[in-house]
Parts: sequence; structure tokens; C-alpha cells
Amino acid sequence: MKNKNRKYTSNQKGFSFSFDALIAVFLFVGILTFISFSQQGFDLQKPLQKQVAIDLIEAAYDLDKIQEYNQSEIETFISENLPPQYNYSLEIDSYTLNGSFNLDNEYVFGNTNDQNVYQVEAKKIFLNFDKNDITNFNSAKLGVWVE
Repeated sequence: MKNKNRKYTSNQKGFSFSFDALIAVFLFVGILTFISFSQQGFDLQKPLQKQVAIDLIEAAYDLDKIQEYNQSEIETFISENLPPQYNYSLEIDSYTLNGSFNLDNEYVFGNTNDQNVYQVEAKKIFLNFDKNDITNFNSAKLGVWVE
């Protein structure tokens, strides 16, 4: 004879145990994550650095500063728009099309990261045209770091 006053069936007890185990796993993972971030420290400067690099290389491209490889224009533009505590290096590799792309020139602007501090990079790929013909394929890489 079955006891009709029983509140829980055997399936419900298993569910409660599984649910408790799931909560314990989430708590354990949460504690490990918290400990990991507290030991490393979360630096809000890094995402800001990345955004500065992206914005700067996009603005330089939009204003036709990097397409002409003019050192004084590029360095003036970047130094006027880069926050004072930041430093930068800009490398532009220019390739010509002769059946395949061949490295034609390498342009380097700015400084070198001699102290090997944390640096973010933003890249921009663009083409130069003469009338409707592609003259150059370019790859620009802007490195930004805080001194």
C-alpha cells in the first residue's frame, strides 16, 4: 500500500541533490574567477589604450595622413591627437603589384618601445590608386603604450 502523505518522490529527491551540486559548482567557479582577477588585477587602461590606437589609425586614414607616407604630417597628426602620457610607433609596409604583391617600401614613424612595456596594436589595410588602377597595397600597424 502506498503512503499518500509522502511529499517527495524518489525522482524529486534526485533533482534536489543535482540542483544543490549545480549551485556548488557555480559558487566554486565564481570564487576561482574572483581570486584569479584579484591576484592579476584588472587594468582598465588596456581597453582604453586599444580604443585610442584604433581611433587614431582610423582618423589618420580618413584624413589621408597615412596614404602619402609624409613623415612630418603623420608625426604632427599623431602627436597632436595622442594623449600626453602615451607613446607610439607606426609601421607601414607598402607592396606593389607585379603579378604578385612585392614589398616595395617600409616606413617607420615614432618611437621604439625599448622598455618593453605593455603595448596594444591597431592595424589598417588600405590600397593606393592611380586613376582606377591599384598602385599599392599597404599594411599599417600602430603600436601604442603608456610610459
